Amino acid sequence: MTSATSAAFLPLLLGAAKILAPVVATLALGYAVGAGKLSRSGRAPELGWMSWLALYVLSPCQVFSGLYHAPVALREAATLFAVISAFLLVTGAIALGTARAARLPQSLTYPFLLTVVFGNSGFYGIPVCFLAFGKEGFTRAVLYMCCTAILSNTVGLYLAARGKASSREAIATTTRSPILWGLILSLVARGTGVTEPKWAFDAVDFLSTAAIPLVLVLLGAQLAQLELERNLKPLCLSAGLRLIVAPLVASQFVALAGFEGVNRAVVLVEAGMPTAIVVGLFAVHFGSEPRFAAAAVLLSTMLSPLTLLVLLALVGQ
Repeated sequence: MTSATSAAFLPLLLGAAKILAPVVATLALGYAVGAGKLSRSGRAPELGWMSWLALYVLSPCQVFSGLYHAPVALREAATLFAVISAFLLVTGAIALGTARAARLPQSLTYPFLLTVVFGNSGFYGIPVCFLAFGKEGFTRAVLYMCCTAILSNTVGLYLAARGKASSREAIATTTRSPILWGLILSLVARGTGVTEPKWAFDAVDFLSTAAIPLVLVLLGAQLAQLELERNLKPLCLSAGLRLIVAPLVASQFVALAGFEGVNRAVVLVEAGMPTAIVVGLFAVHFGSEPRFAAAAVLLSTMLSPLTLLVLLALVGQ
């Protein structure tokens, strides 16, 4: 990189840093909460109620409000879904090839796939895209999250169980997803032109505004209660594929689809998000290397401000 190029790139990095600063600060606050630093007893708080509130109330309200007011045509949404699905499929194939080349044990292969394929598009991706690209970015980020939520609760569930989950269980888990129901209800409301009762729509909009700060605090608190393990090789491979290789793969699909502007930017930034918290939850539920999954979430999230700083600067060129 020449000195002239570096000088031109520096303002972009500074702009990206300003976007990430409130996200990182809120995560740090959540980390302090989760580590018990802000409690009188010094004990880590119970996060169950906060997780329930975020998952079953605020996130569905955020999805409903974002999509209901979004000026996104059905054809555009379908194209986004198709591109995201294809991108995740290819990313999974690369992760599988890497796992075999690294000779990872069979018990670790499927958890490794999960940590690479599914990024934190909701709790982390939506706030970053909102701060970086405004309401249009927020809307596309919600669409991205809905797509990954559907895939993670079907394909992801199967991989976490290493083939033990039945198709009935996968379907049942997906249909119970509050985020999916927020998506469905928003499409029904838009399609039928329902606008009343206004107080109910206003309440949903009001609740949706609380989703971003609360989920970032929750994510930080959850990170404080995770631990790294000693087996760093698969962890570093997972973080490298998730944070660096995945955005490169996404850039090819974005180019093939002819995405420009906010669609291009959101897909690339979301593709570079760290490993999703839900991966750790699946691993715990099925006993599928939960320590590795939790460590992958922690390591990739710790490294993500650095990689996202560069990615946001490149997207801004």
